[in-house]
Amino acid sequence: MKRFVECYVPVTACNLRCSYCYVIQQDRRNRHPTVFEYTPEHIGKCVSRDRWGGVCLFSLTAPGETLLADEVVVLAREILGQGHYVNITTNGTLSHRFDDITSLPKALLARLHFSFSFHYLQLLWASKVDAFFDNVRKVREAGCSFLVQFNLCDEYIPYLDRIQELCIERVGALPQVAITREQTEQ
Repeated sequence: MKRFVECYVPVTACNLRCSYCYVIQQDRRNRHPTVFEYTPEHIGKCVSRDRWGGVCLFSLTAPGETLLADEVVVLAREILGQGHYVNITTNGTLSHRFDDITSLPKALLARLHFSFSFHYLQLLWASKVDAFFDNVRKVREAGCSFLVQFNLCDEYIPYLDRIQELCIERVGALPQVAITREQTEQ
């Protein structure tokens, strides 16, 4: 792997409203359509392996839900088509996007990774827990790699056992944990 490239997708909209989300806390959430300065095809040509010195890992992430942008599936396909690897960070709820993604050629899907953010309480509230795990199953069956992760915020502490049980039951592994706690002086 020659380089790791973190790609900021300009999406601040999201279909969830997690209390620990910095976009909400900073009042930066909007519902405006995402505007890409260049087409996914143009970007794909700009990231050729020759130009970047070899195979790279491109991570597509946004401060909102990455897959809300219509262009992200095409962008991922274009980057994968250059022979690179792609990671997409997502809340895992947009089933139609996973249907689009899993219809890509198998050779591309083998180089596609997903970081599924398991926002348990919001998924529960939106009745999307089953959709989340169905989409994890879709990408697994399509040959993509993935991980399930969640932000350990204070409000999740009473639900840790249930979160672990669900992940073991539906994915076969414990989730990766990131700590997002309110910091106060003690």
